[in-house]
Amino acid sequence: MTAWSVELSEYGIKYESRGRVKAQCLADFIAELTPSVSLEDQSWILHVDGSSNTKGNGAGIILEGPNDMMIELAIKFDFQATNNQAEYEAFLAGLRLAKDVGVQKLRCCSDSKLITEQIEHIPRAQNVRADLLSKLASTKRPGQHKTIIQETISTPSYDSVTIFANNPGQSSWMASIWQYLTDGTLPGDKVEASKIKAKSSHFTIEAGELFKRGFSVPLLKCLDPDQDEYVMSEIHRGICGMHSGARSMTARVVRDGYYWPTMRSDCKAYVQKCEAYNGKQFIDKNFEQFLTQLGINHKVTLVEPLQTNGQAEAANKVILRELRKRLGSSKGEWVEELPSVLWAYHCTPQTTTQETPYRLTYGSDAMIPVEVGEPSHRRLTFDESQNRAQLSLDRDLLDETREHARVQEEACKLRASQRYNSKLKPRSFHEGDLVWRATGDARKDTSAGKFAANWEGPFRILEYLQNGAYRLTELNGKFLPRTWNATHLKFYFS
Repeated sequence: MTAWSVELSEYGIKYESRGRVKAQCLADFIAELTPSVSLEDQSWILHVDGSSNTKGNGAGIILEGPNDMMIELAIKFDFQATNNQAEYEAFLAGLRLAKDVGVQKLRCCSDSKLITEQIEHIPRAQNVRADLLSKLASTKRPGQHKTIIQETISTPSYDSVTIFANNPGQSSWMASIWQYLTDGTLPGDKVEASKIKAKSSHFTIEAGELFKRGFSVPLLKCLDPDQDEYVMSEIHRGICGMHSGARSMTARVVRDGYYWPTMRSDCKAYVQKCEAYNGKQFIDKNFEQFLTQLGINHKVTLVEPLQTNGQAEAANKVILRELRKRLGSSKGEWVEELPSVLWAYHCTPQTTTQETPYRLTYGSDAMIPVEVGEPSHRRLTFDESQNRAQLSLDRDLLDETREHARVQEEACKLRASQRYNSKLKPRSFHEGDLVWRATGDARKDTSAGKFAANWEGPFRILEYLQNGAYRLTELNGKFLPRTWNATHLKFYFS
């Protein structure tokens, strides 16, 4: 310290005590307890859209970041891709772009319903820019649109698909058949082994899947319990579902190319537990307890049958019935549900023609969504060139298909007429006969209630017309202006 004091003495430095600082305690308080400044939200937003058309395939990507940062990317695909594949390629390319930029927090948006279970779905109106970029990439020519980042992808993001044999578990009904067809394994019991041999003759393995040889359909894909639950749900209440009965539902499952041993009973049980058809949600135990807690006296009454709609034509009656099942209390949403109901009607075989309206129009059956979720035989063995040739052949033979459907329709009408006439007793009257006339609801005496007379008269037959129609007069000779059918008349015995 002495050495330092000697060195600093030449500068004339002297010590002075520190004076008071005003509001020093307040400054210390603010410095210690001031909360940390929250960082700006660093999340990014990704908009993607894919496009596939006759001119090519492409994808549009928009990556929005903080501080109004935006990256627009148009990608050209040098390989063939369907519209669904283009949507997935666009999504994967957008994720790769976000990774290259170093994004830590990302929100993905797309207007494709195919991948909405993985990312957020938005209306197409909010994804216009990405949609335009995808179409720009799929139709652009070299040397255009230099202001937008453009890339080209020569190969898809996924490798070639390998089909693995769907080896059923030991608890599956297919296990013994599968083992016998693949390696000849049989159980030790001779009786059981003989049964499996006889049963296996009706089955075959194609493309790693077990199929049953059918009569109405050449090959029926065999399903496990978890698979048949999905198929029944999609056919009964899916996009092309009509909430049909058990018999119709079973026939449609077979027609679409699926099989499992308990199809009939499973379809019947599924229809019985369907809430949209039976309305059990209003007589459920939990619902009754909820009403009891609120002090509501719940009274249940029978609903008018859904099939009764005499003022509509047959097709409109079916459409209205299906809309009621789908909408429930949301009657104002029938516009959104109408396309699905129409598709279900067009893809369902009709009882009268034994054909679908779609097949009678275009010559072939449409592929319904259940075949996408659970591929059928025609999807597993699809060949584009053969499919195009078969479609052309079906159109050439469409007139024969329609003629066969017309014959089926006439036969159905004849059977219905014979069944109806078998229960009828012919009734005829002659001029001068006295008859009773049925009292309609409008002519009944309301004061009598349930004791009101169901027949009135007597009246006299004046003239017989054709097809069971008669003209009547009262006993005093007063003429009744309209005609009456024999179904509303019966003999008067004095």
